[in-house]
Amino acid sequence: MRNLQSPLNESRLEFEEIMNCFEAIESSRSLHMQSKHIFSHSFYSHSKHLKEIVEKFREKVKMIDNAPIFNGIYVQIGASFEKFIRTSTSSYLEEISKNFSKYEDLPPKIKNGNLYFTGKLFAQVHTPPSGRSIDFSEYSKRIGTCIDGEKSFQLNHDAFSMFLGNCTSEKLEKHFDKISIVNYWQKISKKTKIQTALNTKKFKETEKECTLKVDEYIKNRNAIAHRGENFKIINPSDIREYISFFKCLMEQTTDLLIEESEKHTKKPVK
Repeated sequence: MRNLQSPLNESRLEFEEIMNCFEAIESSRSLHMQSKHIFSHSFYSHSKHLKEIVEKFREKVKMIDNAPIFNGIYVQIGASFEKFIRTSTSSYLEEISKNFSKYEDLPPKIKNGNLYFTGKLFAQVHTPPSGRSIDFSEYSKRIGTCIDGEKSFQLNHDAFSMFLGNCTSEKLEKHFDKISIVNYWQKISKKTKIQTALNTKKFKETEKECTLKVDEYIKNRNAIAHRGENFKIINPSDIREYISFFKCLMEQTTDLLIEESEKHTKKPVK
């Protein structure tokens, strides 16, 4: 299942970069606070060079407002998670497509979704989504293979999550249902690693905590995005907590996609 692991591996690297950026800012802030203790040492007053270095450092760091940086890092967590959902969805659909010999054998939700989301994408031909390069010719070729009896069909995998938007708990539940994975949160909440991460035991309790956590993040994320960088609500503990939570959620989602993919066996050609 290397194809299903790739989005997770890529997202792990992104989250590592986010954490490195966060820790660099935290370190500079901590060092600034600790550097004031140098003033109490006798050697400080006798070293002009050291005095200049410390004072320049403290002055530069003092001028930095960490709140907008922390808010930006916070927003990036959600952007990276959303990207993971998009790429893992495409990988999942590509993987299970290999398990069906003919197009008509696909689960009905996936067949209908392929038509619906491709049509929704085609409706954007005159006003394509900003910031995206869309090859409508390629989508046309692929949808042309999606007919009954076709053995070499190609789904428009990425069309399924093209219009996903902010990943609220409700949107995620509906999104996975559209690719024939029902009760996403219930299945995720039965996984012990999620229960350990949230310090819960029963899956009902875990499901409640999971959905609340995702929706609380989205609420804060939207507050930052719509009210501007000066809307100061984020602190370092929030960032650490959500990086840890979303990493765990991505890992368990990948496990779920692999499990669901393995439920489908290769259908014999008739």
